[in-house]
Amino acid sequence: MSNNSTIQWSAQKKFLFLFILSYTYFYIFPFPFDAFPQVDFIFNIYERVNDAFVIWIGKNILHIHNFQKLTFSDSGDTTFDFASFFIFLILSTITALAVLLIDKKRNNYEKLQSYLFVYIRYCIGFYMLVYGFDKMFKSHFPFPSLEKLEQTFGESTPQGLLWAFMGYSTSYTIFIGIAEVLSGFLLLFRRTTALGALVVLIIMINVAVINFSYDVPVKLFASHMVGYALLLLYPFINSIFQFFILQKVTQLTQQPEVVLPQRIQSFRKIIKAGVIVSFTLLFMHYSWENMKNDGDSAPTPALYGIYEYSGSNSRDAKKLKKIIFDKKITLFQWEDLNSYYTATVDTISKTISFQSNNDKSDKRLVNYDFSENILTLSENDSSSVQLRKVDVSNYPLLNRGFHWVVEYPVNN
Repeated sequence: MSNNSTIQWSAQKKFLFLFILSYTYFYIFPFPFDAFPQVDFIFNIYERVNDAFVIWIGKNILHIHNFQKLTFSDSGDTTFDFASFFIFLILSTITALAVLLIDKKRNNYEKLQSYLFVYIRYCIGFYMLVYGFDKMFKSHFPFPSLEKLEQTFGESTPQGLLWAFMGYSTSYTIFIGIAEVLSGFLLLFRRTTALGALVVLIIMINVAVINFSYDVPVKLFASHMVGYALLLLYPFINSIFQFFILQKVTQLTQQPEVVLPQRIQSFRKIIKAGVIVSFTLLFMHYSWENMKNDGDSAPTPALYGIYEYSGSNSRDAKKLKKIIFDKKITLFQWEDLNSYYTATVDTISKTISFQSNNDKSDKRLVNYDFSENILTLSENDSSSVQLRKVDVSNYPLLNRGFHWVVEYPVNN
């Protein structure tokens, strides 16, 4: 990219910019372009090539034993993720040094820097919209499941405890989501970039501390968000210091406006509005669908509830303690273990089909009858088990509610 500016950057500044440019490409791209399902297949090819390259490096150079990318893992802190982070750092350093040597006569990269700044600004802004809408539509932190309500604090993991804490309060979760969405929108406009970067920094420092404190496997991503928020805030640091610390009248440093090709310059505002509206609607749609499928609005099965063992004419069934028909899974609690099933309830034929989540050969079809809060399951005429439905509305977590006046703390 040509640049006619005569401002001379130091070699260190050019190297740092080229490093950030390369690392941003390796770490963020192809987001947000891969968010659209219509073109997702194109970027899937890119990601598969990228993953294969990382795996090859990990196996043949880093010699990581059994190195692979876990396809169905929701963790962002896997061995693959940390290896990618390390490899991206090395590649970015090599790329920056190579370009610096090849292009050493260039005075600066000001024009390219303005494009990079806009790309990062939009990417971080869109990330905040994604996470913000997931909280506003109550899909990121759904209300605690029936299984979670039956766990003790000691049985819960730190992340499970955090998810239950956040998921319990709809108002607090939505409040956090609104703050994240607001910070994201602030980053999408040049005049509000400084305020947006400051708000994002505050939010993401809190998120990063929570992730490290509760062992949430999104530590790498949260740390990157903090780093990029600092990067976006860097051009305004002097003005912020002058105003808040030295209490001097000052003016925020204005970021240069990106110069687009003449053919599309006149359509700049229309293009910007289209990009913001289309991505906003897309992310809202994803969060809405997540809420209906996995969040608070997910459908409940016909026998949704907790059922405690109350009697049986089978010796083996006496080891059964509870059956929990949850939104996604059905949990059998035995004296010595828990087993998870997918249950399909046929309310017409009064049958339940159980499919084990661990053993595909473990299938069973049972008849059921539910009357006066008693669930009776029978596989044949001579074997049956009775379970009594638990009234979860008596749980303090569900019936306590909100009180303006509290004479004594209720802190059970």
